[in-house]
Amino acid sequence: MLLLAASACGSPAVRDRSPKPDGVYEEFNVTMVAGGTCVAATRTQFECPPGGTCQAPPPKAVACPAGLAEGETVRLVMTNDLTCNVEGIATPCPEHDEGPVEVPAE
Repeated sequence: MLLLAASACGSPAVRDRSPKPDGVYEEFNVTMVAGGTCVAATRTQFECPPGGTCQAPPPKAVACPAGLAEGETVRLVMTNDLTCNVEGIATPCPEHDEGPVEVPAE
């Protein structure tokens, strides 16, 4: 399955959403920030249309995985069945991303 993500980069960015043979659908870095809340940033590389300048969507709030301390980061894996885990332990998934976002001109 291909996901066409609307972007402000000039035209839709194409992202392959086909099931992966290794079972990993998407990966995130989850970090506990000040106040004991966690954010998830995608590890996926986005391709921008020719001539566009894009970056991944901003980090999203997510439930903190068990045992994570402030300032620590862990790898969260979303599998092909759209469930998530940290080192094999089930954990809530971050919200679906909306694709790349435009980088403001300098």
